[in-house]
Amino acid sequence: QLEDAIRTVERYAEDYRELERRAGVAPGHGYPTPYSIDGVSSTAAATEIASTERNRLGLGDGPIANLRDVLETNVGIRVFFIDLPSRIEGFFAFTPETGACIAVNAKHPVERQQWTMAHEFAHFLTRRLIAEITVAKARPQGRVPQHERFAESFAGEFMMPASGLTRDFNA
Repeated sequence: QLEDAIRTVERYAEDYRELERRAGVAPGHGYPTPYSIDGVSSTAAATEIASTERNRLGLGDGPIANLRDVLETNVGIRVFFIDLPSRIEGFFAFTPETGACIAVNAKHPVERQQWTMAHEFAHFLTRRLIAEITVAKARPQGRVPQHERFAESFAGEFMMPASGLTRDFNA
């Protein structure tokens, strides 16, 4: 089922490119230079990069009304909502020809989908050339890799920055 979903996203991305070609529209990529998180704590890197990206995208520190629109319009990442096995939250892939694509499990609640988009965006920002599949786990087994700790921290910082929460709470 996952292999079928990957092929579906590949087909959608190719169709998207073909539509752009036929319309004479250049792909709208606003890709930042990839960030390095080597040698930095996952939490510190997530806070810094989330703040930098929110500023770059003009998002301020309030809630993001439509993350999919931000990623597609302002960054140039293609986001697809497709049926995935229930344990698969989403996945990310990038090729120079097709660009960046995020697949989100269409069966999951909207809140989880938003978190998944932010998580996969984190992988795009730091590990662009490495495809990634996010699998829901009840409890992590063993040591969680730094890139996964970063992506989870980034999702929280990007979606709900502490400065915005503090301001709203104190208002």
